[in-house]
Amino acid sequence: MVLEGVPDVVGRLATDALEVPTIGIGAGPWCDGQVLVYHDLLGLEDRVVPTFVRRYADLKRQGVEALSAFAADVRACRFRRPGELPPEARGSGARLDPASGDPAVPEVVSGLYA
Repeated sequence: MVLEGVPDVVGRLATDALEVPTIGIGAGPWCDGQVLVYHDLLGLEDRVVPTFVRRYADLKRQGVEALSAFAADVRACRFRRPGELPPEARGSGARLDPASGDPAVPEVVSGLYA
């Protein structure tokens, strides 16, 4: 049985009286199990949360900062650095050389900088 937002004493009375397990959502420590929505637990949203919610992190702020930094790197052509190439692309000797005579090379090169 799920008990949500009830006083601890109600959670305890229900847990003691019922033969089925009780799952508490802000129903006190006496329930057989606990649920805390991970969005609330991790602080992924700014919304007003119930008083029984305990936040363990502020990942929304960190997520916004990380995505903003990534977007800035992409816009400034700082993503990706040579050391971040996949292993199979490192030292392969493959180069896009517009002077190679390959008709596909100018198209690929111009597409990279469009």
